[in-house]
Parts: sequence; structure tokens; C-alpha cells
Amino acid sequence: MNRETEYLFRVRLAGWGIYVKIQAGHYYPDEEPFSGAPLSGNVFLVVDEPHLDADDLEMIRLGVLDVASDIESLKPGATVVVVVSSVTLVLTQYQPEGLRAAMIGWANEHFGLGHPMPEVVYTPASDRYEFSFSHA
Repeated sequence: MNRETEYLFRVRLAGWGIYVKIQAGHYYPDEEPFSGAPLSGNVFLVVDEPHLDADDLEMIRLGVLDVASDIESLKPGATVVVVVSSVTLVLTQYQPEGLRAAMIGWANEHFGLGHPMPEVVYTPASDRYEFSFSHA
């Protein structure tokens, strides 16, 4: 596997915030079979973090899916496997959408992409952060 990189997504616009740290890497498999769930075209995902629930896994999947076409454009026609090895959540500062945003941020830094990060606003009435994800 290519080197792993770590990414910290943190936002605090109110008395509490969102904190998600991800460590992940990628590789280009030389031959089949290889592990991973297909996401889009030639991008596959492996999550080796055992402590995540189904909602968390879905947010990771959506985050990689958001940037899948950007990743594919780096090496057209090649299969790439994204491997998430560690996720650190501060549950007092957490919403599942933070995982999706963290995966986009990780991919931007790891692959040198320019995918837009979501806009994040705090809504006092619901005491929640609202994320606006771009599929550009």
C-alpha cells in the first residue's frame, strides 16, 4: 500500500463542535482478486476500523464516492483501493456527516485533489451542524 496519511476534520461554530481523525491510504492492485467494496467504476473501499456502526460506514462510503471520479482521473483505467485503517471520533463532538467531510478532506490532501469541502453551518434551533455537500 502507498503511504498512509492522517487527516483531522474539526469544526466548532457553537459551544460544541465536530472532531473526526482519519488515517487511510490507497493501493493499485497488481492482479485480482483484491479486497474492497466497489464504489464507482474503478474505486474500491476497505474499512479496517472495527468499531464503526452502519451509519458511520455509510458516511465513509459516501465521502469516498464524492471524490471517486477525481481519484479515477489521476490514473485513468486503473483500479484503486482506498483503505481506511483508523478512525478517531470524539463522541461528545460528533455528527455522522463529519465522517463524510473528513473523507473528502483526506482524499484532497492524500491525492492532491481540489474537491470542494462541504459548507458547514450551525443551526441553534436544532442544535446541529448542517452540511452542504457538493457532487461536483
